Amino acid sequence: MRHLAIAMLALAIVVSPVATPANAGAGYFRAKPSGITCGAFRLHKRSATIRCDLPFLGSRAAFLHLRGRGAIQHVSSFLHPHRPLVLHQGETRRFGAFLCTSRSKTVSCRSGDGHGFTVGHGFQLVF
Repeated sequence: MRHLAIAMLALAIVVSPVATPANAGAGYFRAKPSGITCGAFRLHKRSATIRCDLPFLGSRAAFLHLRGRGAIQHVSSFLHPHRPLVLHQGETRRFGAFLCTSRSKTVSCRSGDGHGFTVGHGFQLVF
């Protein structure tokens, strides 16, 4: 039983939302007015990912890791955070190593190395 508890705690630490003082513990946000839901996750100490769900493209989401270009990939399910932070139009916030901006129809996220994505109902760009 003790080993199971330790394993569950380790799993919770390994796949946890990115928490920084800038976002006061919120790993998820919903961009207004586009309605795009995103989550920032820490996979290990030196690795993090941000994901923005794109249900209007079918089962797809935009992904960005600490290194490398953004990508749009197939996902098996969408994020359903209980109370995501609301990122209003024109607002920019830092989520760990990522900087995200909400615009009227799109969401843009960038990593420190200059890669990122801009996604919306009629526009998807990864760089």
